[in-house]
Amino acid sequence: MSKIVFSHANGYHPNIYKVIFDNLQNVDVHSILFGPYRSDVSIDSFYSWHQLKDELIDYIESNDLKASVGVGHSMGGIATLLAAAENPNLFKRIILFDPVILPRYVYWLLGIPCIPLKLKLAPPSRIALHRKDTFSSHDEVYQYYRPKSVFKNLTDEILWSYVVNSFEPYSDGVKLKYTKEWEARVYATGTKPWSAIRNISVPVTIVRGVSSDVINDCTWERLKRIRPDFELITLENAGHLVPLEQVSKSIEIIQSRLN
Repeated sequence: MSKIVFSHANGYHPNIYKVIFDNLQNVDVHSILFGPYRSDVSIDSFYSWHQLKDELIDYIESNDLKASVGVGHSMGGIATLLAAAENPNLFKRIILFDPVILPRYVYWLLGIPCIPLKLKLAPPSRIALHRKDTFSSHDEVYQYYRPKSVFKNLTDEILWSYVVNSFEPYSDGVKLKYTKEWEARVYATGTKPWSAIRNISVPVTIVRGVSSDVINDCTWERLKRIRPDFELITLENAGHLVPLEQVSKSIEIIQSRLN
């Protein structure tokens, strides 16, 4: 039986991806829950995605999960990439769904040392800080999100899973588990991955959605030039949420690489 260590995206609980992992054959899936979901990690102590990498390495070593297959989406894809580059013994191979590999000019902004300034300047952080984070019920959340373009390719079932796993009850209704302040902080501290890309020695598969707003065509071509040995796959009718938008294809890609 193959072991998978899964790393989730910024603000996307691992349970949302069960629609994928419950349909894989002969696998033992272990999902890390990164710091923003946990009360033992302070938001003021978070400055870099290398901290996510360190969490992932500790999780793998503490749970005797070395030589597994690393699967990550978005932020979790970069944490997996950084961990595999630092310690090649952690994974037999890694499969990354739309990892956050941004245009080079964006990393100039993210390199500013002042976190409050980056929170103001980085568009994803500004958007996150202004998002509505409390509702009267899960039903209201669902009705609010269903017309949103970012979720247009998600089935009703997957969107509902996102809603119930992202919002928890409180005195006046439901609120975000993974706070908008944490989401913004993570966006503002994105880490340049190119050194890890150049140095990684385990087999790598990267899957992006054709309309991804994270990995653009220029970055995709640069990946091909720098690492012609990487397996690069583009899926139609998908964007940044590609594993949740193209579930059957994602299952097929993971299962075939396990086999």
